[in-house]
Amino acid sequence: MTSQQAADDVSPPLVSNPTSSSHQDHIISNSTTPSILLPLEVNCSVVLLSVTDPSKIVAKGYLNSMNPTKIVGGEELGKNWCSVHIIVGVECDERLIRSSFMLQTIGEANGAVVAWPCNLVCSMCLLLNFYNLL
Repeated sequence: MTSQQAADDVSPPLVSNPTSSSHQDHIISNSTTPSILLPLEVNCSVVLLSVTDPSKIVAKGYLNSMNPTKIVGGEELGKNWCSVHIIVGVECDERLIRSSFMLQTIGEANGAVVAWPCNLVCSMCLLLNFYNLL
């Protein structure tokens, strides 16, 4: 990776706004604990959450990029999307939100890079720390 590509993949910090979601901050909450912000960093270990049930983990992998101009599956990521290298599918029948070439499900995407909405991507280390506090 060139230094220019590395610079392109790191977005500047954004001011958190509770009424909107940014591609840098993620709000995780449940009924018994207050909301907390979980920042994402390129190359960190992440989990992908289901679009139909955001409390359900559908895959584990590594954050590849948060650059909205990065091409994944033949199209630009766009605002509030990131690319994730899926290492292992947890819910293999879960449909990809954006199909990527011939890939339609999480199970088919094992080992591939896919686009996923940033608000459904959580840092695995911070997520584990959050649940250890409960």
